[in-house]
Amino acid sequence: MRNYSIQELILEAYQEKVSEKNTRDIGKFLQFVAEGYARRWLKEVCGINSEGAENDANGNESTWDILTEACVRKQVKYRGGKQGKSGRPKLFLETTRRNSQKNAGFKSASGHVAYGSDEFDAALFVIPTNDFDFNNTDGLEVIVIPVNELVHPDHPDILLKNVPAAIMDKYKGKAKQTVLELEQAKLLQNRRQSQLVEAS
Repeated sequence: MRNYSIQELILEAYQEKVSEKNTRDIGKFLQFVAEGYARRWLKEVCGINSEGAENDANGNESTWDILTEACVRKQVKYRGGKQGKSGRPKLFLETTRRNSQKNAGFKSASGHVAYGSDEFDAALFVIPTNDFDFNNTDGLEVIVIPVNELVHPDHPDILLKNVPAAIMDKYKGKAKQTVLELEQAKLLQNRRQSQLVEAS
């Protein structure tokens, strides 16, 4: 049997999903693309260096995808779904972790597990606009939302599983501004912590 190129098979499978307009499977492909795109966007648009998360000693992935030079942890999500008549992006934050005893209770009430409110500092959503052709990054939009805006009002230890429309509207078109504000706040926090350590 012929020895096929993995890259060739990936491209073939992706093009098949695009031709089928299978948005669910396209989203699975583009989640990995979104993480690489987000790092390039941070560098080229915001001037911020970042690195991808590494697995820990047990092979488990971190609960964030990108760590910036100021140590702001970002969770990256590609979200291509739309909401009914409004046409708003569906920005959800549920994970597919196992419903273990650790994740029992309200955290996993829907069958998926909500993120803890201390797992990352901001959610970075990569969203296709109407101009996105599924082959180039032109037409992708970025929305960045600080984690404090996503905390569940009745369960402060976890995040909401869906971003409310009001929060989405608040941060739409302000991704660069939000990123820079988060970096400055983190740098200030780091400086204060260093001063406290030196004083002790």
